[in-house]
Amino acid sequence: DTNIAWESNLAAYRTYGGVMEAFGKRPEGLILDKLPTDYHHMQPWGMDVLRVGEASGLGGITIWEDGAPVPVRNPGGKGEVKIRNKVLASGPVRSLVEVEYDNIRTEKAAYRATVRCSAFAENLFSRQEITFETAAGKTVEFSPGVQKLPGDVAVFDSGAGCLASWGFGEPEAGEIGLALMFDPRQYAGIAETALDRLVKLKAETGKPFVYWVLGGWRKALANPVAPSARDWADRAAELGFRLRTPVEVRFLRE
Repeated sequence: DTNIAWESNLAAYRTYGGVMEAFGKRPEGLILDKLPTDYHHMQPWGMDVLRVGEASGLGGITIWEDGAPVPVRNPGGKGEVKIRNKVLASGPVRSLVEVEYDNIRTEKAAYRATVRCSAFAENLFSRQEITFETAAGKTVEFSPGVQKLPGDVAVFDSGAGCLASWGFGEPEAGEIGLALMFDPRQYAGIAETALDRLVKLKAETGKPFVYWVLGGWRKALANPVAPSARDWADRAAELGFRLRTPVEVRFLRE
């Protein structure tokens, strides 16, 4: 089973077959241990706000080789990528899962990617730490994809390290927001397919590379927190800046 999920008290995420999605929560709390079968329809706690289909969802990985995209996923559960996952931590402060993608093969090389996904108490984002292994070279160009939404408006700022979009999710979910935050120093370009927007990033082989994804929906954001795509993008960019800023502790002698 390639299905695995992680959550904080404010947000929940899931990955399966190489795609990734977000759940919308109404009241605060943990919901994954009591997740019903029919989570695409509104429940007292919220719902799955994003139907992914053939797209990347929120954070599904694509590798670039000679300018050509190589999606790292098995659409509909069918494909050659081998996926293994496990829970590393499920405490109240942090939940952490590890997803390993193996047998990623292109015309020129084979790749292996390990992604550690974390959710933290009192936070909406998911921290993504990816490590690539390959004999193809010292640097891997890859993209975490952000699925295009019906009626969405996308805001991209390479200098701020943020791609955000605001549109419509599942019919009962209404308006939702998706965002990717990254270190601008690793930016290598942006591309689009019919289904996804793809920010190209450069990761050094064998070394952990960190970025963040964020899902939200209008039903959990009190007006006027996110009345427009611009406000959602500003919120995501500010969060990305805070996440990239190292914590500093100073001791002052009186």
